[in-house]
Amino acid sequence: MTAPPIGYACVLLLCLLHGRAFAQAADPQPPAPIRIGQFLLSGYIQYDYLTENRSSDDAQFDVRRLRFQISGPVTRGITFLVSAETTQTPVLRDGFITLDYLPAFTVSIGQMIMPYSYERYVASSNTLEFTERAVLDLSPSRDAGLMVENTRPFFGWLSYGAAIANGTGQNTPDNNDAKDAMLRLSVAPPTVSGLHVAVNAVRGDQPDGMRTRMGADVGFDRRGYRLVAEFLQDRTRDGAIRQDGFYAFGSWRIYPEAARKGLDHLELAARYGGLHGPVANTRQWDVAANYYVSRNCRFMLDFIVPDDPLPSGRGLVLHARANVRF
Repeated sequence: MTAPPIGYACVLLLCLLHGRAFAQAADPQPPAPIRIGQFLLSGYIQYDYLTENRSSDDAQFDVRRLRFQISGPVTRGITFLVSAETTQTPVLRDGFITLDYLPAFTVSIGQMIMPYSYERYVASSNTLEFTERAVLDLSPSRDAGLMVENTRPFFGWLSYGAAIANGTGQNTPDNNDAKDAMLRLSVAPPTVSGLHVAVNAVRGDQPDGMRTRMGADVGFDRRGYRLVAEFLQDRTRDGAIRQDGFYAFGSWRIYPEAARKGLDHLELAARYGGLHGPVANTRQWDVAANYYVSRNCRFMLDFIVPDDPLPSGRGLVLHARANVRF
C-alpha cells in the first residue's frame, strides 16, 4: 500500500485556514551562543531513555547527541561554520565557508545539510516535536559540495536552494565521476502568515544506476500550533520505486497566561507516517508530550505505536529525552 497523496494534506490545511483567525507565529530563533572574540560557540546535548514493551532487556540510557559548533567571520562577506558530533569518536558534521555578498545568491562550499526535504533541511532535532525523524532515509545526508540559496526570499515569498554534491553522504569520498544535482523551491504566501508549500528533487548517477528522488511538503506554523505533511520518493533509472515515505503531524503549544519560572510552554503532538518499498514496509503512530523549562531546555516523551500492514514483531516503544541547548 502506497502513501496517501500529499494533496489531501494540502486540502485539509487550507480548510483549516478558512476556519478561524490565528495568533502570531512562533519565534524560531535559537538561544544566544557563547561569544569568544569574533567567534560564536554553541551546541547541545540530548540524553535518551529508550525501551520497548516486547523486549524490556533492551531498555537503555544513551547520549543520543553531543554536538559543538563554532562559527565566525573569515573576512568581510565570508564566514565559516564547523560542527562535530562527540558522543564517541569525534565526527565532523558540518565544515563549510559561506560567501554572503549577495542575499539572492549566497554560496556555501564544503560539507553541509543539502537543500532537500522539510525534515532534513528545515526542521531541527532541537525543535522537532518527536525524538526521531520519520522519513530520514529518503533524504540526502550531509554531503560535500556547493550550495546556492537566497537568504532573503524573492518578492518576500519565494525561496530556493540548489546544490551539486558528491552524492555519497557525510565524510564519505566520492565513488564515481558523476555528481548529484538538487533543487528545493519553497513558497510562503505573505497573505497567509505561517504557511509554506515546497517541492524538491535530486538526481545523480550511483554505482548501481541512476537515482532520482523527489518530494513535496506543506506546513502551517504559528505560535499556538504547527501542522506539517511531507511525501518523498526514491526511483531507479527505469522508474521503478525503490522506496517511498510519508508523514503528517500536528502539534499544539500551550503557553501560561503569565511568565513563570521553570515553565516556558507545554507541547502535545501526534504524527502518522510510514515507509513502503522492498527495503521496508512499515507504518507507525507517534504521540508526544514535551515540557519546555525554557527555550533552551526541554523534556520529551514520545510513544511510538506500530501500525504495520504485516506482523513485524515490533512493540510499543517509549522514547524519553532531555534536550539542552547552549
